[in-house]
Amino acid sequence: MKKAQNILEKMQDLAVLAQDSSLGDADRVEIQIELADLNDNLFMIPGNLRMSQNLSREQAENWQDSQERMRTRINNGEKWNVREVWQPNMEVRVKHDENGAEFYEVSSPGWYTVSDDVKIKSQSTLTSEIVQTDKNVPTVRERLENLTQYLVMDSESAEKSSQLIQQQINTIQEWRDKLPQKISEAAGDTDKIDSILMEAFSFLDELARPANIIVPSLNAPNEPNYFLHGDKVYDRIQNQGVIALNED
Repeated sequence: MKKAQNILEKMQDLAVLAQDSSLGDADRVEIQIELADLNDNLFMIPGNLRMSQNLSREQAENWQDSQERMRTRINNGEKWNVREVWQPNMEVRVKHDENGAEFYEVSSPGWYTVSDDVKIKSQSTLTSEIVQTDKNVPTVRERLENLTQYLVMDSESAEKSSQLIQQQINTIQEWRDKLPQKISEAAGDTDKIDSILMEAFSFLDELARPANIIVPSLNAPNEPNYFLHGDKVYDRIQNQGVIALNED
């Protein structure tokens, strides 16, 4: 409980700092990355409590965090809140220059951005055919909102995050205040102690990963859900990944 509270207090300091409206995107993304790392540490605590051992975070190779890509764009003077898609294979596209002459554009596997008007193709649940939807690829900010409770990429969201963190700190403090009495009442009773541990685990697990958050950690490998193939974007279809079409 003390460790969780210490982490939240560090997060609170960052969220308060991020409320400064004069901060630029470069400063904000650094704070966002630091918050994500602290959030990872917070998420590990319930598992460590339940397993009675220190669990380590798995680091996936060959995946770059969405936040690291944000940082790179900002450092390059680019827009950070873009719509990202993953291209799984090297592709050759036929393009035309301003005079109408054809040329070939070769692109490597990796993350690419698409414009706001690009729509996603998906598989119909009724016919299993690939159909054009009216859905846009989500923006980085929209993805962040699904990945974390703590967003500080502007002063308004930083204020909301700060308020949430303070509520969590207060809740943990209330729990800690009651803990000595709980332990005293257990008086060496193994079953009662196990019950206290399970209650603490459930409390901390919900604190670190509330039900409305899809993925518990921004630093986990960011599995792509939208794929670039040719000039079209497809979603992940029935866990089969991208489907290459010859419809054109």
